[in-house]
Parts: sequence; C-alpha cells; structure tokens
Amino acid sequence: MSTEDLAQQAADRVRELIAEAEGRAEQIIREAEAEAARIRAQAKAAQPVAETPDPQPPSPVPEPPVPHPDPTPPGDPLPEPPSTEPAPTPPTPPSPEPTPGLAGTNGSVGDDTAARLIAMKLAIDGKNRDQIAAELEAKFGAAERGALLDDVLARAGR
Repeated sequence: MSTEDLAQQAADRVRELIAEAEGRAEQIIREAEAEAARIRAQAKAAQPVAETPDPQPPSPVPEPPVPHPDPTPPGDPLPEPPSTEPAPTPPTPPSPEPTPGLAGTNGSVGDDTAARLIAMKLAIDGKNRDQIAAELEAKFGAAERGALLDDVLARAGR
C-alpha cells in the first residue's frame, strides 16, 4: 500500500470521525434546547397564579408555634475538641500540563475539541488558514486560535 493510499485512508477516517462528532454535537444541542424548553415550561407552570380573595377573613388568633425537639440527648455533654496542633495538610499533586494548543480563551474543553476537529476537517478539505479561522469564529465565537491553527495545519501537512 502506498503512502498516498495510507494518507487517503487516514483523511477519510478523520472525515468520518469529524462527521460523527458534528452529528453528536448537533444531538447534544437539540437535547439541551429541549431540556431548556422543558425547564422553562415547568418554571412558567410553577409561577403563582393571581390569588382570589379568601371568602373567610383570617383568624385573629395566631396558632401557637410547634416546639422542635432538641437533637442532643439529655445528660450527654458535647465532647471538648482535642487541643492538638492541626494536622499538616498533605502536599497537593502537581496538576497535569495542558496540551499545547488545546486550551482556548473560553476555557471550554468541549468547544476547543470541537474547534480542533472542525479545523482538521477543513484543513484536510483544502481550506486555507484564513478560511478555517473565519469558520471557527462563526461557529464558536472570537478567540485566539493561532496555536490551534498552526498545529492543525502542520498535522495536515499544509
């Protein structure tokens, strides 16, 4: 199998993965919009209805308060806290280094991953850097994506 055949197979597989990712993203958006509509409908249904006047006037004598039992058993005093020095805090493990070019300005890993996939698809389809940047901005808003574009275009061999 030639290098060109392998490259074509890889490009086809990337296109398939991107199409699957875009389809899943669209499904997630549809589900989120449906959930938002359901929540709005519930909130609207839960809004208080204008009260109608009560035919009987309220009672002039308030009801006595209900006593609440004490949760501690009688005769059991609360233990005194130990008078020792506070335990040393364990060292925090180092945080993993972010992958260069993956983190965007909006901090959303899902958007960054989706932007990377779409950028790769566009690069494989032959779009230039400016065309890719314009499409990403249209889909995901303005953000600094220079490192992402450099990486994607280098991986796409462009």
